[in-house]
Amino acid sequence: MLLIVCRLISITSLNISLIRQRILMNIKKTLKYILAKNLRQIRAERNISQEELAEISGYHRTYIGSIERSERNVTLETVETIAQALKLSPLDLLSEPRK
Repeated sequence: MLLIVCRLISITSLNISLIRQRILMNIKKTLKYILAKNLRQIRAERNISQEELAEISGYHRTYIGSIERSERNVTLETVETIAQALKLSPLDLLSEPRK
């Protein structure tokens, strides 16, 4: 009886892992995630801190950080303002990186 219970638990754990992977794959395809990833990457490439980006864009440092952690649903106006501060097109921030 114990063997059967353990086997069911391991199957359930496997199913939960697969579900978690699918959820993470879907999250990584959202514009919010793409924006966050692109913003972090562009900042890193240009050696700009969150504080410096906040200053040139007119937003608070913690707001920039929350965008980079995909915690914010930003408006198009915000995307446009940050893109202008970085001298980019808003599309550059919202497009998946080329491979």
